[in-house]
Formats: sequence, C-alpha cells, structure tokens
Amino acid sequence: MQEVINGYIKYQMSEGISEERTLNKYLMCIEEFISEMNIKTVNDIDILTHIDIKVKYTNPKRNTLSASSINLRIASLRSFFNYLEGMRLIKENVADRIKKEKATHREVDVDIEKIKDLLQLLDDVYNEKPCYMTMRNKMIIMLALFVGTRNEETREMNIDDINALTGEFITHDSKFNKSRRLFIPKQLLPTYRKYLEFRNLVDTDCDKLFLSKSGKQLGKNAPSELIKNRSKKVGLDYNFHDLRHIAGTLSLMSGNSIENTSKVLGHSNCTITSQIYANHTDDMIKETINNNILLNNLSEKVINGLTIG
Repeated sequence: MQEVINGYIKYQMSEGISEERTLNKYLMCIEEFISEMNIKTVNDIDILTHIDIKVKYTNPKRNTLSASSINLRIASLRSFFNYLEGMRLIKENVADRIKKEKATHREVDVDIEKIKDLLQLLDDVYNEKPCYMTMRNKMIIMLALFVGTRNEETREMNIDDINALTGEFITHDSKFNKSRRLFIPKQLLPTYRKYLEFRNLVDTDCDKLFLSKSGKQLGKNAPSELIKNRSKKVGLDYNFHDLRHIAGTLSLMSGNSIENTSKVLGHSNCTITSQIYANHTDDMIKETINNNILLNNLSEKVINGLTIG
C-alpha cells in the first residue's frame, strides 16, 4: 500500500495542492483508515461498500470526534479513492456516497453544581478505594475538564511527558502530527504527584501515562467511555469533547482572552474558537463595554443628567 500512497502524494503535488498542511492532514486520515480497516492491498479497498466504511470507520467516531473532524476523514477518503479510481485501481469511488456530518455544535450544559458533584463522586470513589484505577479516573477527567486535553492526547501521553514540579507538558496529537505546550494548574499538581505514586507501582513495560487494568495503553474510546459512565451517575450526559468545551467555557468565564483560550484548546486559529463560543464572546464584549473605567467613575446623577443638544 505504501507504493500506492506514494503515487497519490506525487499526484497531489503535481496538481499543486493549495496547502502542504492539507495534504499532511489527508495522509494522516488515510493512514488511520488503512490501519483501522486492516487494509493490506488495493483490492481490500475495491471490495468495500460505502456502508462498510460508515459502519466500521466513520460512524463509530461520532463518540469521540467533532463533525468537522469526521468530515475531514470523509474528504480525505474521497480524494484518495478518486486517485485510485483514476488510476483504474478500483472500480468506483464509494466514498462519494458518504454524506458529510452536519457541522453543528452540540449544546453543552455547563452546570457548575453538577460538575462539582462529578468531581465529588470521583473523590468519594477514590477515598473509598484508594488505588491506581480510581486515581487514574480522577486524573483523566480533571485534565480534560481543567486543561482541555483531547481523547487521543490522553491515550498518547507518556509517563515522562509531564514535569511533576512545574506541571509543564507537551501533548501529541497523532491525528495531524501536531504538538502543543500546556500546564497542569498548580492546584492540581498535588493530585498529579499522588497519581504518579500509584502509576510507578504498576508492573508494566508500557510507557504510557494512563494505563488499562491490564497495564496496557488505553483503548481508542476508553477515555470517552469513562467520562460518559461517570457523568451519568450525577445526572449529566457528557462525552470527552464536552469536557473540552467546558474547559474553554470556564476559561472565557474566568476572563481569559479568546486568543489564549484558543491556544490552550489547540485550535488552529482564533476564528474557530470564536465561532464555537459565540454566545460567551458576546457576553465578554458586553462586559468589556460595561467595564468602561470612565463610565464606572461617573455618578449616576452626572450620567443621567447628560443632555443631547
């Protein structure tokens, strides 16, 4: 398959693809598809139907990925299959039959009291049974909620990635081969150090920070399933992406700028952040206007006594 992929790359380059970054994203998605669908030869692609791809590849990703991320995968397959069809390596580009996801943003109820209940639940479960698994669950959810880590980033973290003294760490996004620099909030550092004590006692050759019960890397959907399971116990319906959204919302509600919030969440530009958090952006604009330093230092009498000539 690598020879076929190399041919696809050369073709795209000869066509003058607009951005090298776009091609890199496509390649990451294509390689992910080949791996997850266990594609060995072009013939394995030729016998696939669009329903096969939806049932086994795109639909399951609704649990962990946004509509735009799924649509990127569909666009990648359409492009790759179009090349294969043009080279007469497959009979039909079945990816053209896969409809793109509606790019709507799910409304997430940021219920502060219930989020506190979720954190209290995690703490109660740990105190009742202090062990690696209960501390692991607590740490995964707190990182997503307060730092905005992604499902895949959580799976890919290595045990040496986080500086236990400063909380600084680099996340690795294997989807697009990108990294970003983050920090564990200072309030969470004692919890993280306690987690490390448990993690260092696990007998395993795996160097991932978060492990399964069997001491191996977490499954692809394990972090998201953990959050779904725990949130339901306090009357919430959260998935992993919802906690990232809450992290962004809390950042803006705390007075942080769109620019800094965008960097923390790892968005490619501030426009994406502004679109997702449009309502909160409007609230910030209103608050900024209301916090006019001169206006706040004028008496009500002076303000209401102003007349227009």
